[in-house]
Amino acid sequence: MDNSNRSSHIFKIVAGGAGGVGKTTFFLRYTNGLFLSNTSMTVGVAFHTRDIIKDQAKIKIFAWDLSGQPRFRCMQDTYLLGAVAGMLFFDLSRPESISEVHEWVNLLRTKGSPSMPIILIGTKLDLVAPEQEAATIKAGESMADLLGLSFFIKTSSKTDVNVSEAFDRLVELLLQKQSSTQRAITPAMQVFPTT
Repeated sequence: MDNSNRSSHIFKIVAGGAGGVGKTTFFLRYTNGLFLSNTSMTVGVAFHTRDIIKDQAKIKIFAWDLSGQPRFRCMQDTYLLGAVAGMLFFDLSRPESISEVHEWVNLLRTKGSPSMPIILIGTKLDLVAPEQEAATIKAGESMADLLGLSFFIKTSSKTDVNVSEAFDRLVELLLQKQSSTQRAITPAMQVFPTT
């Protein structure tokens, strides 16, 4: 059987954030290289996928984009099963949208894996006035530190700033975590060999 097209790693990532912060636009930019200024509201959940190669490993990314509308929250628990990481979004041009991040972190930590890496992504950098940029970015960095998130990154789907970089950094974290987990399991496997 030819395994040359099989992925070495498969990562399920869940994404959350307030409605209208630009999650769908972000994923379309990353998966298709497209920028669409008018996307429809995500109803329940949307699904995105992309294959990449990193450090000579084939990686398949499955991203589940959870609707930011509170009325869909009750049905989203199921989509967190098996997720290895979270991406939480807020709109840099609407700083108040960061207020929902805490609720999303609680959802991911209680219904998903408590130890999953979670990153914070500020979107729509292109819409932020220069005089407001420093304060808005500081708010994102402070929120990431306060909630113990892996990192914060500012992005723009329109100008394609840091979209791929956000995924690259997250995938690197996941590969490191997977590698350290495998090293931790190895001694136990030697004690209990399969026959």
